[in-house]
Amino acid sequence: MTNDSERSSIDEALDKEFESLPNTSLHARCLSQLGSPLSREDDKGGQFADFIDRYYSLLEATKVNFAAAPDAAHDLKVLRQKHSVLCDCADIVLAYLARLSNVSPVVSGVMRRLSFRHLSYLNSATRSGILDYKTSLPKVGLLFYPNADARDFLVEALNGVAQVDDMEPGKLLERTWVGRPYDFHRYQKELRARVEALLLELPEDLIQLYPSRAWLEQEFIDNLQYQFALVELLKRREWDLIFLGANEVPLGLLLYDMDPALLPPIVFLCHGMLAGDPVMDFWFRFDKTLARGAVEKTYFLKAGVESDRIVDIGSPALDAFPSSDALSERRRQARVKLGLSSKQSVFIYALTYDVYRADVSAQVINLILESLRRARMHEDLHEPVLFLKYHPSPAGDPTFSYSRNQYPLPAFMALNEAGFSVRILPELDGYLPAADCFIAHESSTLFQALEAGVPTISIRFNDGNTLPTMGFSIYEGSGAHRLRSLADGASVIGLDLHELSQMSRTDAFEQSRSAWSKIFHCGRTEALSCVVGVVQEMIANSKKR
Repeated sequence: MTNDSERSSIDEALDKEFESLPNTSLHARCLSQLGSPLSREDDKGGQFADFIDRYYSLLEATKVNFAAAPDAAHDLKVLRQKHSVLCDCADIVLAYLARLSNVSPVVSGVMRRLSFRHLSYLNSATRSGILDYKTSLPKVGLLFYPNADARDFLVEALNGVAQVDDMEPGKLLERTWVGRPYDFHRYQKELRARVEALLLELPEDLIQLYPSRAWLEQEFIDNLQYQFALVELLKRREWDLIFLGANEVPLGLLLYDMDPALLPPIVFLCHGMLAGDPVMDFWFRFDKTLARGAVEKTYFLKAGVESDRIVDIGSPALDAFPSSDALSERRRQARVKLGLSSKQSVFIYALTYDVYRADVSAQVINLILESLRRARMHEDLHEPVLFLKYHPSPAGDPTFSYSRNQYPLPAFMALNEAGFSVRILPELDGYLPAADCFIAHESSTLFQALEAGVPTISIRFNDGNTLPTMGFSIYEGSGAHRLRSLADGASVIGLDLHELSQMSRTDAFEQSRSAWSKIFHCGRTEALSCVVGVVQEMIANSKKR
């Protein structure tokens, strides 16, 4: 299609679309008879029927014809006293409509239909406008928050005090392409040619570690463009502050390499939970870090972060540890939803996956199966049920689960022969209180079990002195929460599983509450307020520089 014919087709389509709009009937009509005064109709049905016409007529009567409505001025005064908001808005709308009396039907119709949407623009007292109410607020970027818990916490903390900007790499790239004077596809072709030449510098034995040279080229091209985009937006001073969810992601490492003069204040809040050895923190740069309780504070201190850069915000999940009655009721409801009796022995196993180290899934599966078989040998396990909660699929490929791949469901069905009923659990929320024992591998889900008053056992892949997810102190003298490793074997872990599943609910509650109080010095609302204070102080200080 030539440019002229394309333009003709567009013009024809636009003509039809403009003609399709109806003429507007959003007018204020002046009535010949006002009827009974509006101010006296408070107790009548339909007192606001045809209000804009009657109000407009009342205003006109006070201006030009007192004889037709001798009580109009008094009626208007009383009405404004009784319904000030209604009258104020009517005044704004009527003044707006008057300005549209001499424009074309299309313009008049579209603008009149925007009258309520634009009300705050038209009101001199609120001219900041409901459509751009956030423009005066600082802009805070969230870089790498794939997990809902951390992201939702920050969004709630920043609600009403900042513009929250999702720094998803693709969105950053789109933002920097607006207004470029050249074709995107031609640019991609030239970029690929350059990258292909650049990657010839890499040793061939390094290239061979990847799926293919073409795969590495595409990986390089994608990340190169995301880094171009972030550098450009930092130069534009796009953000007043950035929350960083992971030091180790490519854009996090780019922040590490950037000239500090180009960076806004950086606050680190891990997208997951921090524990173990600081494998992902070989390089990090931030102005402040938020620690969710004593365990994360210890993690940062051991990593060499100065104490004045660590802000312990307490628990991001709970305002206070739930009461015994509340947890008992949640347990009852969870068991009803799952079709379980109050006497059944229930285990929930939160499965993991590992793509960074050697795959030990076969060893883990064998250990869990044998441990549960040993626990089952005790006669007081009543109709035991094992619920499997697989790790969520990655956002980029929701139809594939590494966890399901490494820990296949059929392997666990062998427990049916030992008298277990094996089921998949779609989510932990709402169901976890049903458990007598929660099994995990150094997962943030351990905190969910702790907060539900459920006994836990965390089985580490490696025995050592690394900081556990819930810290060391929780396991000192505690019977309700236990820390093991693969090296402990099925005999030890099997006994743990049996003892935990038979623990009294009272003991489990008291020990869980005590452990929670040791980790968190305050609850969620205080944590939210603390984050607001940190953000406002850091932005104010950065503007003084």
